[in-house]
Amino acid sequence: KGGDGGPKENPPKPVDNPPKPVVDPPKPVVDPPEPVIPVPKPVDPPPPPPTSCTAPSATAVPSAPAATPSRRLSNPASQTIVQSNSAFFGVTAAGTAPLAYQWRKGGTNIGGATAANAPVPTGAEGAGGPSGALPGYGASVGASKVFNPDIAVIGDFLGGKIAELQVGHQTVAFRSADTWPWLAGVDVQWQQRTDVKVAPTSVVPGDEGAFVAGLNAYLGGLGGRYGVWLDDLSSGRQIGYHAGDSMEAASVIKLPLALYLLDQAAQNKLKLSDTIQLEDSDFMGGTGTLYYSNAPGDTLSYQDLLGLLIQQSDNTAWKALKRVLGSDKVDAYAASMGAPDCHQEDDNCTPQEAGLMLAKLATSAVLDAGGRQMLIGLLENTAFNDRINYYLGNVAIAHKVGMDGGVMNDGGIVLGSHQFVISMFTDSDNPDQGVQAIRDVSRAAAKYYSR
Repeated sequence: KGGDGGPKENPPKPVDNPPKPVVDPPKPVVDPPEPVIPVPKPVDPPPPPPTSCTAPSATAVPSAPAATPSRRLSNPASQTIVQSNSAFFGVTAAGTAPLAYQWRKGGTNIGGATAANAPVPTGAEGAGGPSGALPGYGASVGASKVFNPDIAVIGDFLGGKIAELQVGHQTVAFRSADTWPWLAGVDVQWQQRTDVKVAPTSVVPGDEGAFVAGLNAYLGGLGGRYGVWLDDLSSGRQIGYHAGDSMEAASVIKLPLALYLLDQAAQNKLKLSDTIQLEDSDFMGGTGTLYYSNAPGDTLSYQDLLGLLIQQSDNTAWKALKRVLGSDKVDAYAASMGAPDCHQEDDNCTPQEAGLMLAKLATSAVLDAGGRQMLIGLLENTAFNDRINYYLGNVAIAHKVGMDGGVMNDGGIVLGSHQFVISMFTDSDNPDQGVQAIRDVSRAAAKYYSR
């Protein structure tokens, strides 16, 4: 942590989402893949379609007592479906349970297609192409499924999905754009049906009391430490949850360094075109390309290092800049903006102070116009968009993430029709939980500010 063990982010892989055609294409004929039935395993009957706010779990089917050879009773038939839809092929087999299935295309096994039914979308690899969506991970309620004896199923029909749960005490969740996440513990046992009533709490736009109660209830039910700071840039009203707690900032600590660099340029104490020479002590792995592409003695301009610092969260750029500019001077500048607890060397800050710096940037209280425009542009175009941005669609967000082990942070300016700042630090044993918490609170905040 701090200067020598700083944050390590891994940029998400881009996902291409091809546009859907405007004109309805012809319905393709999908030839089913070939099922192979080498070993017996049990087959669960299809669960009934949901009729109320209760999500059913699957019950187990005991294996047959007598051994008989497996044999195919029916083969899948070709189907005509609408382009981009999925065809569901099925096969019926008999024999001593448990039965195992393997679907093939062109003689090649389709990875993970090991159930009696196989969904095959036409969009990925053309008609009849193998599917990346397996039964149990995106199949609609009612799809026939095959499980090992230690697996049980619970259906979340409000989300239209089926999920697989291991036998034992598990957590199920429901999320939507209009509610706080709903989480519940459920005991899943073999040969037992488990019913779960889904009861999420609505996020009411403009109702601050209800929002604060929902925020406290949600984060208070998670394990770990969480800090949140929200600032409505229109009204100036602010909401906090442990916002003043000093926590590891991870790469969010690079924000005051960027602000100080641009402040020095605005005061003509340096030029962004000036260069500095990298030293051996500057090199630090993790995020960024300098560690892998450059060597001691190489020279880069301040502007190039600034771009790498923000867009790639480059750790080598961070160490080089704070060495040249002086960590103590960066900390003093942060304190002058109302962030005295943000320190470069120990890598600590508070969610509130990180949010205050972002609010000053958004409201033109720091830097000159050129510096503000440059930094906001860099913050809008980073390699890391898996947290605040996740549920907020095409809204522009100028933000800086940080992560280091179980620490998952993000702070940003949401530049939508109702602009606000959100700064959230998390520290838990489960990094994925921290990322999801930032996503959830960001979406709830956007709903709350949508009044």
